[in-house]
Amino acid sequence: MHYVNLKVAEGKTLPYLITGGTEGALRILDINNQKYVYDEEDPIKQEIEKIFYIPKEDKIIALTNDQVLTYYSLRINEEKKSPELKRMYSLCLYNDEIIDLRYLRNQEDNIVMCSNSELVKIVDLSTQRNKLLTGHEDIVIAVDVFEDFFVTGSKDKTCRVWKHVELGNGESTYKCIAIYEGHNMSITSLSIEPKKGTYFVSSSQDSSIKKWNLGEALNLDYNSDPSKFPIKINEAQVSEVAHQKYINVVRVSPGEKNKVVATASHDRSIKIWSAHAFELKATLKGHKRGIWDVAFSPYERILASVSSDKTVKLWNISSGQCLNTLEGHLSSTVKVLWINEGLQLFSASADGACKIWNIKKSTC
Repeated sequence: MHYVNLKVAEGKTLPYLITGGTEGALRILDINNQKYVYDEEDPIKQEIEKIFYIPKEDKIIALTNDQVLTYYSLRINEEKKSPELKRMYSLCLYNDEIIDLRYLRNQEDNIVMCSNSELVKIVDLSTQRNKLLTGHEDIVIAVDVFEDFFVTGSKDKTCRVWKHVELGNGESTYKCIAIYEGHNMSITSLSIEPKKGTYFVSSSQDSSIKKWNLGEALNLDYNSDPSKFPIKINEAQVSEVAHQKYINVVRVSPGEKNKVVATASHDRSIKIWSAHAFELKATLKGHKRGIWDVAFSPYERILASVSSDKTVKLWNISSGQCLNTLEGHLSSTVKVLWINEGLQLFSASADGACKIWNIKKSTC
């Protein structure tokens, strides 16, 4: 199950989620009423990998597992006073599995995508133009973005920083400005510090996490002497063996104070580390199977997690206490997202089901 958070303004702002899953049908969910207000009548019948929203053009784009982008116009049904979609056209990409992708923050119509390849792909959703970035020597596993740069992690054990560079005559591209080396096995996940973007944290199949300084690379002027790039950085600021098994995900908390890092693993535990020096603050245990995703609440020191045990758990980051276990999914829960200003939680499972939870009432 995949989703995009949507806000449609008509007199007042109304929150919606557009969802899509294994059946290939897009649906629009009214978060306030917790009811679907639109179901696609003639679905594309391919599993939906990702959904994108381009606000300035009122477009929705669905990426399916056969690597086709299908474009929809978003409009308001005047009779029902709710949003609906109209399919426009489709665009074929690459015959590769999509592993990870993100919007580029400084170019909202562009996505950066890593697939079953050593290439990094940038797709302009408006013009359908593609760029291929070379450098990694094995499959690219993870990507995260911040303003005018992004970071990728690969099976080649390295992370690379790519910065937006002006070429003149109105042309621009992304250039690799730094290579970070130090892990002994494949990268599994990475997370840029979301407030200032001064560092990122990577995790690996070697069960370690590393904190890398971005300042050294980002403060250099690429255009002054392109031949000097990419620079190589082989010493992490902090490094720690974090888990007994494969680390599935790493996340840096959103706030400025008491910054922490969360890691989650196949060893069924979540660990909370100080972002400064990777001092272990808490070990969260309670899931009965491996953990696939975690998400920090935007305002409170609460962490949500999802697992192959089909549950969603809420944790107090400071004490390590499990505050609540939300049950109802019939398959492994794989994605979790805070919505509606942190008052509700969205979870998705491997069978395509999605649920919205009222955190105060612990109800779905």
